[in-house]
Amino acid sequence: MIGGWAVDLPSFSVGVRGIACRGGASNAFLDATEDQLAAELRAVHAWDIRRVTLSAGPLVGLSLLSQRFTTQGTAPMRNSLAGNAGLTASLSVDLAGRLYLTAEIDGITAFFRAQAMETVALRAAFAVRGNVLVGARW
Repeated sequence: MIGGWAVDLPSFSVGVRGIACRGGASNAFLDATEDQLAAELRAVHAWDIRRVTLSAGPLVGLSLLSQRFTTQGTAPMRNSLAGNAGLTASLSVDLAGRLYLTAEIDGITAFFRAQAMETVALRAAFAVRGNVLVGARW
């Protein structure tokens, strides 16, 4: 789930976003649930081409990551913070009145501490994320 707000300035736009995400996995030995609460800051430059607006720019953010496990053994809950940095690009089209539709793609690298058994190490994980958003201009 994503919610956000943006300010369009003459040469670029600045946006903030809150993100909540849940995932999970299971096998014969355990069930795992992963949650992410994140905040992002974006700065993009936009180009209006007829009815379509293209935009691109950097993004940075901070995430709280949480893992919970259900198992017959012992597996404690894990929490960690992650720093995120990446690039975003989008294509927007006005629908009607103040409403618009945006398709975007983000390339993001998350930097976080990961624990495997007794070892804790700093990791970086790259992901490509796509979103389709509906918004309103005020």
